Amino acid sequence: MEKTIGFIGLGMMGKPMAQRLINAGYELVVYNRSKEKATELLRQGAKWAENPKAVAEQARLIISMISTPDVLKEITCGAKGILAGLARGKTHVDMSTVSPSVIDELTEIYQKEKINFMHAPVLGSIPNVIEGSLLIFAGGDKEIYSKNKNVLEALGKRVWHFSKPSQATHLKLACNLFIANMIVTLSQGLLFVQKAGLKPEVLLEALSDSTLNAVVYQFKGHTILEENFKPRFMVEHILKDVKLIIEAGKNNNINLPTMGVIKELFDKAVTKGYGGEDYSAVFKIIRDTK
Repeated sequence: MEKTIGFIGLGMMGKPMAQRLINAGYELVVYNRSKEKATELLRQGAKWAENPKAVAEQARLIISMISTPDVLKEITCGAKGILAGLARGKTHVDMSTVSPSVIDELTEIYQKEKINFMHAPVLGSIPNVIEGSLLIFAGGDKEIYSKNKNVLEALGKRVWHFSKPSQATHLKLACNLFIANMIVTLSQGLLFVQKAGLKPEVLLEALSDSTLNAVVYQFKGHTILEENFKPRFMVEHILKDVKLIIEAGKNNNINLPTMGVIKELFDKAVTKGYGGEDYSAVFKIIRDTK
């Protein structure tokens, strides 16, 4: 039981995270709404559970990596959810990117049930998962964090701890605010110089030798110019996060003037059928808008 971890959500990020825990020597009990995504993990010794409740019954630590706040609430609080199978002394660590309001709600529910809960969203993409270089923002009780820190460190190169679960949520959304703004800024810059008759690669060169440079500008700049929109972070997922940022801003009485425009751009990208492409596909929306 001590080395057994429950893992719920085997999507683009969840599956390689689960794989990394297996590689680190942990025994896994896994659940995903579509079982076929677990096939490779099951071949390596992971055990399948028919629902989140069954996962919680078989592990002392349950990790969830879920797509949306609504799905997180469903797999946590439903009739066959995590809470239905958790006993006191066990811990649920959610690592999804969801809304602070939902995390506050779940925190209150867990506190009433006297069951441990943490929120530990991650910053990074699939290559970061594979090499163990995720950045992890862990919010929750210090003692519970200390007991599970070794598991988090198996997934990431640095872990920050905060006393309140939703503080971690806010930090993750702030980082995604940068991601959304940077890709829109980069797309505009590439088009701006291109329309002036310059090669857009020149802009990337200039940025690389200046204090304006960022890794994301160089990597995404070149993939955009190659018309390579293979997803690392899908348009539909960044749109979800932009909506969460706007909602959290309103709840905290913060004016976030660029986010409304960015939401419209990603909305258009989904409407155009780019929802499953990399979030850099917003470049095509800006390029094709007259």
